[in-house]
Amino acid sequence: MANIIIKKAMKYLITILSIIILFSNIDCSRGCIEAQYNFSMQEVFYPEHDTILVGDTIFMESSHSTTFNDTLINKSIDFSG
Repeated sequence: MANIIIKKAMKYLITILSIIILFSNIDCSRGCIEAQYNFSMQEVFYPEHDTILVGDTIFMESSHSTTFNDTLINKSIDFSG
């Protein structure tokens, strides 16, 4: 009985380790470049109360284009695809 449990545990351990190794070696084939942006956007939250109680509903409204202004480099970035 103990042998069966050890075999199952080893099987799961090997499977998990294989998945971790597989996903840790996947990278972007196009030569990914890590980018940092700092966007300034206006958002609206309502209702506008000083106190919010448990069970209250908070709404967030966001409406924007696909082009954002990066405040770090003062340049427009188009995310339309």
